[in-house]
Amino acid sequence: MARRVVIGGLVVAIAASVAGFPFEPRGAHAWSGFFFVVWALALFAAASLLAAQAARAGNDVAAVGFVAVACYGLGTTLNASLLARGLLEASVGIQPGVWAMLALGLTLIGVSGRLPGWVRTVGLAAAAGHAIAATAVLFGAELPHTGGQASDWPSLLVAVSKLLLWATLAGWVLDQRRQPDREGSLT
Repeated sequence: MARRVVIGGLVVAIAASVAGFPFEPRGAHAWSGFFFVVWALALFAAASLLAAQAARAGNDVAAVGFVAVACYGLGTTLNASLLARGLLEASVGIQPGVWAMLALGLTLIGVSGRLPGWVRTVGLAAAAGHAIAATAVLFGAELPHTGGQASDWPSLLVAVSKLLLWATLAGWVLDQRRQPDREGSLT
């Protein structure tokens, strides 16, 4: 049952994120906020269950990584709410921290060896992109909703990293689907 919740949560997270991504430009903050809150809450639930699964399996590094991804989900909920209310500067204030949390989580999961190699590699690439973008924003790079151009390199890096994150989540879904379904267990 819990495995189905993980798969469902990850699928909902991917779908909501894809639906919200085109709405990021100025003028559609309410829709973007709605889709990203759905994305973040679904990701929070799935990552929390995956953390429990990794902890039960004795993989503490992956468990901490999944907890960090779950915290990223909570941070994204706050960030999306700030954007939806038009508090753009406040959003940029927390965005680097949210991206850094995701980078930490994906890195810990990637080095743990818990998932197939291609999923870990794509996840580490997404982590690197988010970490670089977070550093750039911390040192003054502008984002589209604060006056930067959508073609500026931090925005493009986040877009590419988001695509890699979606591929990573799809890999998590595939990994869960290939696990035997035992009652009372996530694996």
